Amino acid sequence: MFNKKCFRVFLFILIKYLLKKRGQLPPDVEIKLVRKMLSKNSKYSKYFP
Repeated sequence: MFNKKCFRVFLFILIKYLLKKRGQLPPDVEIKLVRKMLSKNSKYSKYFP
């Protein structure tokens, strides 16, 4: 598992990437996207231990 600092940096980069890809998003939408990505049944879940 990531340590917390590493994980925060990773999430920060991920959010920046999403913003760049989709244009500016409101913070609540951004958080929903991250939560969606972190959920167990997400196609991105394989990237998280």
